[in-house]
Amino acid sequence: MTTDTPDPTPHRPTMSYENHSRPPEPRSLLMRWGPPILKIVGTAAAVGLVTFGLLWNTLFAQMPSLPDKASLWTLNREPAIEFIDSTGETIAVRGPRYGRAVKATELPPHVVDAFIGAEDRRFREHTGVDMWAIVRAFLANARAGRTVEGASTITQQLVKNLFLTPDQTLKRKAQEARLAGDLERLLTKDEILDLYLNRIYLGAGAYGLDAAAHTYFGKAPADLTLAESAMLASFPKAPTRFANQVQTSRAKERQHYVLEQMVEAGFVSQAQAEEARNQELVFAKDEKDSFTGHALDYAIERVHEVLPNPPPDMVIKLSLDLELQQAAQKAVENGLTTMGKDRRASEGAALLIDVNGAVRAMVGGRNYLK
Repeated sequence: MTTDTPDPTPHRPTMSYENHSRPPEPRSLLMRWGPPILKIVGTAAAVGLVTFGLLWNTLFAQMPSLPDKASLWTLNREPAIEFIDSTGETIAVRGPRYGRAVKATELPPHVVDAFIGAEDRRFREHTGVDMWAIVRAFLANARAGRTVEGASTITQQLVKNLFLTPDQTLKRKAQEARLAGDLERLLTKDEILDLYLNRIYLGAGAYGLDAAAHTYFGKAPADLTLAESAMLASFPKAPTRFANQVQTSRAKERQHYVLEQMVEAGFVSQAQAEEARNQELVFAKDEKDSFTGHALDYAIERVHEVLPNPPPDMVIKLSLDLELQQAAQKAVENGLTTMGKDRRASEGAALLIDVNGAVRAMVGGRNYLK
């Protein structure tokens, strides 16, 4: 019989690290909630970036780019033909009237200040978009319950007139603001002001200050009074409407508003503004070119004979003597009135040519417009 002898070495249980894991440690708040929050934030950021990209593409897709400085003076300009006499004075214009180029630095201060006061008092300070003007206009419109004040700067107006449509949409306003900033980086303030004064539409077919000054007051921009300057500066907001009401009380109200803005901006004193309000404006007569119409047609025909493909914009110098032209027109009219019935003549014509072959007067009929 055998007996087992106990092992003197005590039995120690062994632990398998392959089959028995360590007890789980308590997870921190960051470990428990961090990953979901990060996922939400990441998803929101991705959605935001995609939305921003789509919005950016919607607003600025097909946005026109700025041309070089020289092209800005003729960009999207409607063709026009100006006829001048031997002294350089304008006889007539076919198409829009553009006038001569003017420089803001060469004009009397009150002429330029009238436009700055009316349209953009902080023109020298902003960079294309005036945030203070936007806030001011928002508050004024909120108080009035309707649109009574705008915030477009001179640069924005220039951009809208040269590149964009007048549509009141978010896309157009966004493009206008961005292009205004681009234009401010391309041109100096004086260059922007010169471009504005020469390209702005002021009603009655007149583009630019020189054309408007001659159309409404029969004088050069340098000769405009404060009252006349304020009247012209009131037109850019609604040129066609204000031009048609130029001799009405509504036009005077708008002129008074411009003068008030000039006083608030410190451009003129209250006394100067009051004197301008009381000045009686003398407007130029609206003269038709009926008495020279046939001569103008003949001049254009001669240009096409000399230049088979003439430029759309032209200045044609004529040899007409306007006094002889008017005398010839009266002679044709008197002749038809006194002798037309007896000679069975309902129309007549006259042509005066000097010894050098230059046409001094040409009348193609009793009335060119009929």
